Amino acid sequence: MRLWNNPVLLLTISFCIGIVFGKYFIVTDLPIYVWIVSFSLFIFLYGRARFLWFQDSFFSIFALLVFIVLGMFCFQLHQPENTKNHYLNYEKNKANFRVVIEEKLNENHFFDNYIAEITQIDSVKSEGKILLSLENDTLPNYAKVGDEILLRDSLESIYSAKNPYQFSYKKFMMNRGIYRQITISPQRILKIDHQANFYTKAAKLKKTLEVSLSKNGFKPKEIHLMQALLLGNKNALANETYEKFTEAGVVHILAVSGLHIGILLGLLYYIFYPLRKFRFGKYFSAFIIISLLWSYAFLVGFTPSVLRAVTMFSCLSIGLLLKRRTGTLTMLCLSALILLLINPNLLFEVGFQLSYCAVLAIICFQPYFFRPFKHTHKIIRFFGNIASVTFAAQLGVFPLSIYYFHQFPGLFFLTNILVVPALGIILGLGLLIIFLSSVNFLPDLVREIYQFILHQLLFIINWVASQKAFLIEHIYFPVPYVIFGYALLITLFFTLRMKKKRLVVSLLILFISFQLYYIFSHQQEKENQSFTVFHISKGTLLGFQEQSTYKFYSDSIGKIKAPRIVENLENNIPLQKISTEDTLKNWYNFYGNSLLIIDQNGIFDLPSSASVDYVLLNDSPKINLVRVLNKLQPKKIIVDGSNYHSYVKRWSETCAQKKVPFHYTGKKGAFTLDY
Repeated sequence: MRLWNNPVLLLTISFCIGIVFGKYFIVTDLPIYVWIVSFSLFIFLYGRARFLWFQDSFFSIFALLVFIVLGMFCFQLHQPENTKNHYLNYEKNKANFRVVIEEKLNENHFFDNYIAEITQIDSVKSEGKILLSLENDTLPNYAKVGDEILLRDSLESIYSAKNPYQFSYKKFMMNRGIYRQITISPQRILKIDHQANFYTKAAKLKKTLEVSLSKNGFKPKEIHLMQALLLGNKNALANETYEKFTEAGVVHILAVSGLHIGILLGLLYYIFYPLRKFRFGKYFSAFIIISLLWSYAFLVGFTPSVLRAVTMFSCLSIGLLLKRRTGTLTMLCLSALILLLINPNLLFEVGFQLSYCAVLAIICFQPYFFRPFKHTHKIIRFFGNIASVTFAAQLGVFPLSIYYFHQFPGLFFLTNILVVPALGIILGLGLLIIFLSSVNFLPDLVREIYQFILHQLLFIINWVASQKAFLIEHIYFPVPYVIFGYALLITLFFTLRMKKKRLVVSLLILFISFQLYYIFSHQQEKENQSFTVFHISKGTLLGFQEQSTYKFYSDSIGKIKAPRIVENLENNIPLQKISTEDTLKNWYNFYGNSLLIIDQNGIFDLPSSASVDYVLLNDSPKINLVRVLNKLQPKKIIVDGSNYHSYVKRWSETCAQKKVPFHYTGKKGAFTLDY
């Protein structure tokens, strides 16, 4: 299998490069005539290449360039400013919105969260998805999927990350095409209709199945676990149980995605294999398998991860029909190309990246890892196949998973060897039980066997999660390490494939280069020195980095909320020592810079002949800011999240009048000074 001779693979890579260029490097809109001219030249050169006796590389190079342009054009075409009726092109302070609820998200203690599609703003037809948050203090779960709602409010920006290395929910939502949110009380909305669509029918079906499982003797905890494992609905799962799956390194089995669809495809492939003995049987079996995969997607509720996985494995099932690994790889790339054409933002979703890296690694590496088991006993061969698939998939996602999650479960291999075969049984038998319970024909023996399997699964998960010594946390792994990681994997594949000495030498040189860059980057990070005022709601937290040492100073509230910030820093900076003090001084002097903190007392004492560079206002001090500015003449006023909003607004206006720079962490995020 020569990857460089696979045109679909090369075109898909070019298309992905174009999407990246469109997102990060192209500032202005790409004119449509650029794409038209490029595509016209592509057709011309294709015709030229068809009639050449001796082929040249000109057409191939131009084809790759055309798909790069296509990727840029496709990404920009999907941006809201290029969609005439998108709500971002019709923003004003307040308006009447008609929205349809499409998906229910995880709720919290204060809000029920939904994804809603705007269909009308005032009297103008509109489109675009928003995040709708309904206060749940009086009417929890008031809205349902499919409800059409009228409300009057204003569109707000989604909450963005305020501290360094914090997860950005705003960017996450933007990758899903959601740019604004509305937060409102249920009493201020009006239900006008309920639309019956795929999402509402799937939600109703899942509710019916839950009732039928309860009637057939399943306990609530078992039903919640079945919903998570079979239908991807982990909202009802206890937080403690979810954390155990995370610590065991198998949390991916709680989200119906590539693993579930792959197992289901394998089960269906063997169930309908006898049909292949008949004329046209292989085509008929492929049609049945693909139909059942999409039926399962409907049952789950057409979530983005399921749609992505079913599209990918539908194409892979066609690749299996061709009985060639090149055909499988081509169909894998074709599925990615189709999905990215529909939604280019998928390229930046973690699930999309992990799914395709895992499957691509299985296609490339699994045959080489399986060779030692090829001529062994069928039982050994069975577990050898699982081990080779698990190791290949983990190898493919290793750089990305370390980059995103900063941890590595040391027992992942053992856990997956035990859990993956069990998941095949849980998935196959579970879907059968769902069907039998829905027709009230579930034998007690089958139910008891399935309950036993679920309990044993939880026992294994709890045991693995309790082995804390095998969980490696806070791994520093920036983007350059990811690039080195995949360069090593690509070189390893070609080394296994071609078995040439120069590739072995290249692999060793690349590995040594990675080590040298690792040493260099760590040394560079150790030379960093900075001061940060973090954003803490109702609290204050300061941080000082001196090379590989980080020291925090906080008040009582800041101390409670500091661990999450500390964890983010540990994951993204190679620190050797972290210390915290739950007391705040009024005066800090660091490398020629000075910081004065004015707290609620409004009293401050300066060292003799000291000048003030920065003033931090915390805990809503009752001061005359004009006098403070005239007396101290600071370079900047910093205000953190411990202050009243009314005070912050007044101080901001004062600083604007006095032309003194003003930094409010609640609006601009944490204040960081490198020195």
